[in-house]
Amino acid sequence: MASRENPPATSEHGRKDKIMSALSTSIDTINCVKDAIPNEIAKGLLSTFSGILSAVKNTIRNKEDFEELARQCYEISFLVWRATTATPNKALSLHVTRAIDDLKKSKAGVASRTLSVTIDKEKIASWQRDLSRFLQIFNTELNILTHVKLEEIIAMFEQFRLQAETKTTAQGALPPSKPSLFVGRDNLVHEVSGLLAEFRHVALLGTGGIGKSCLAKAVLNEPDIVTKFGAQRYFIRYDDMDASQVSYEVFLDRIGGILGLALGAVDPLSVISTHLSSAPSLLILDNAETFLDAAQDKTRIADAVDSLGALASTVVLLTSRSRALPSNILWNVIAVPALEPVAAREAFTAVYHKPIKKIDVIDSLLQSLDCHPLSINLLAHAARENDWSYKELLDTWNKRQTDLLHTVSRSES
Repeated sequence: MASRENPPATSEHGRKDKIMSALSTSIDTINCVKDAIPNEIAKGLLSTFSGILSAVKNTIRNKEDFEELARQCYEISFLVWRATTATPNKALSLHVTRAIDDLKKSKAGVASRTLSVTIDKEKIASWQRDLSRFLQIFNTELNILTHVKLEEIIAMFEQFRLQAETKTTAQGALPPSKPSLFVGRDNLVHEVSGLLAEFRHVALLGTGGIGKSCLAKAVLNEPDIVTKFGAQRYFIRYDDMDASQVSYEVFLDRIGGILGLALGAVDPLSVISTHLSSAPSLLILDNAETFLDAAQDKTRIADAVDSLGALASTVVLLTSRSRALPSNILWNVIAVPALEPVAAREAFTAVYHKPIKKIDVIDSLLQSLDCHPLSINLLAHAARENDWSYKELLDTWNKRQTDLLHTVSRSES
């Protein structure tokens, strides 16, 4: 009797790539919707979704358990977009506003727990149930309002997004503004700006969530940098991709799109180089570890970065988690540190908005987070959205800290 072969199992690496791709797609879509809607309540909801999924992508070990949660956040972002475009004044209906308020209370619990490296499946399942209830309520209300199903809304948004991208390609993308919450980095901004003004290439290195991208955006908007480079300041992000999605063509297409160029198939690098050579140019390549570790064309991409850095008119600022950099550029490497204790407290209180009775206790709490900017932001948002008092904040943190210590202890065992 012939032996029956088992179907090939999905490799662990392939599964990881799939999860990272799903997280990246959800984050990208949520950020795109957030930028497209005028309603601040909805923007706040989507900002927290994006922050949670970014934390999962950057720090959580059991990413595979969040695949369904990412899909739910992805779908909710489309419903929020449609809800704000379905009425003439782009206002949310009372039912939708209530649904968002209920959901904010639920997802604040998610934000408060993404500080750990591993999260219990049972907790994740409870969050998924909350989001499922919200999807049912929200989808029903939206059908009553617009008679449009989720699948149709997704198609409508993709058409809207395509039109927006076409307009951007024709005109070039405006550089992002300085982050609204940005503290404790003035010396770094001054140092990096000074190097770039002298056309000295800079690599900002550090762990996920340490603030590399925020620092790059702040530098991009420094008055001296604006004066020197003007409209030739370009911020190219790769945080919405993973290494398996990047090729030489994809890498250059992203740059060409931000520069507003129609790249031909013959020599796209030459087209980009010609544009950058027309005036002093600042090229910021954000999340460079994505393309420097590309599954294909890695060497060719690194050579392209070297070529762009060799242009006399162009200076490159690169942010990355990896120390493996294109080798033919003389980089000024700057390791982005955690926040100083005073800046960490300022970042926390800017979001928390409640009086701090014992500064030393809060400082100790933030130092237990290693003064890590993203972790501080998540904790502060969880405290604010749950409306925790000072005592409730400390009680909740002490309980959460114990859970984290138990998690670490189990993983070490």
